[in-house]
Amino acid sequence: MSSALHQQMEAALADLRVQQARIRSASDQLKKATSTSTSKDRTIEATVDSQGKLTAVKLKGAGYRKRAPAEFAAQIVEAVRSAQDLAARQAADVLTGIMPTGLGLGLGSVPGRPFEGDCDIDAMFDAAASALQERRPEEGATDWRKGVSDA
Repeated sequence: MSSALHQQMEAALADLRVQQARIRSASDQLKKATSTSTSKDRTIEATVDSQGKLTAVKLKGAGYRKRAPAEFAAQIVEAVRSAQDLAARQAADVLTGIMPTGLGLGLGSVPGRPFEGDCDIDAMFDAAASALQERRPEEGATDWRKGVSDA
């Protein structure tokens, strides 16, 4: 193996290790994350984990006892959905932070639905490939999509 190729492989491995650490950190953040939302009248509090699974519901005061069952249920659902939306936005923020530059996924492009929106896979990969090409250290560097050139 040539010295230049060996150096490229070492640099690529170092980059992978950096990415591995960033991904591990993001994963740890997501595992620990919770989101809480409170009903408009502050009598219902819902907490969800980073995946949007309900982990707790707290009822405050006695005002909720005077409500019609349908109204009470609707307020619980509203608080849970609000907490889930917050958890999704927070997860999107964490995940966006570890994505390569130029690899937009439309995260957060639809208010209230952070993971929905226009997502053009071809444009994403073209942008990522362009960003990679711009980072190439030398003009004769090998295009990773075509294999190793003879050096």
